Amino acid sequence: MEITISLIFMILGILGAILPLLPGLVFSFLGLFLLVYQDVIELHPVWLIIIALWVVFLKIIDYLLPAYTTKKFGGSKYAIWGSSIGLIIGIIFSPLGFMSIIICPFLGAFIAEYIQRREMKNALKAALGSFAGFLLSNGLNLFTAIGLLALAIYKLWDNPAFKALF
Repeated sequence: MEITISLIFMILGILGAILPLLPGLVFSFLGLFLLVYQDVIELHPVWLIIIALWVVFLKIIDYLLPAYTTKKFGGSKYAIWGSSIGLIIGIIFSPLGFMSIIICPFLGAFIAEYIQRREMKNALKAALGSFAGFLLSNGLNLFTAIGLLALAIYKLWDNPAFKALF
């Protein structure tokens, strides 16, 4: 039972790496932690601490990276705010489904920067910076969530209870 629950958490973690509504890496780590805590798999506590610190680091990066890349691409604080507001709108209203989570922050950064500077080129660069930060952040989260699931499956492979699931 604990294997099934842990794997569900880890799959939710992968989904959460893409969908901002779910705390993706937290779910992935929780799934791995449950496997270790229930003695289903063996993993040295030092590795568990390293993974936990990596998850905390990536959660911090989630908030800082889009703002950093927006700024690097020449965006102002208005573009950063516009991107954040666009993300919230994309999550709440989702007029285009999953694509809203990608498109709305881009549009929010573009509109806010355009209102601030009235220059199409700068607004587009700021929006691209916001988009680049979003992709980098989610890419790191997705890569880590898949890696944690792969680690769990590797450790579970010889477990008879795991083989009974299939």
